[in-house]
Amino acid sequence: MINSGRRIALDVGEELLVGRKDNQRGIFPDVDLGLDGGYDAGVSRRHAIIAPQGDGYALEDLASANGTFINGKRLAPQAPTPIHHGDELKFGTLILRFEIG
Repeated sequence: MINSGRRIALDVGEELLVGRKDNQRGIFPDVDLGLDGGYDAGVSRRHAIIAPQGDGYALEDLASANGTFINGKRLAPQAPTPIHHGDELKFGTLILRFEIG
């Protein structure tokens, strides 16, 4: 996979949908990975949620077809899991690094 170097700055005050935009179905994710080859990487339209949890953040897979992973470990669907600065997040086969700061 080619590292695009694209940075996605997020204002996380509430949950953010991660996925791919679909105009016909009215799906407009807060983090649109369609711009990063998400279709070919197996990113679902409604793939996952990033949400504040306590002092940090959690990642929740929305029963995506190709899975959501934190540092190589596949998440169970609908089970919010803490994520931390520097974690490698994988949506299908698309890899992102989670950074706080």
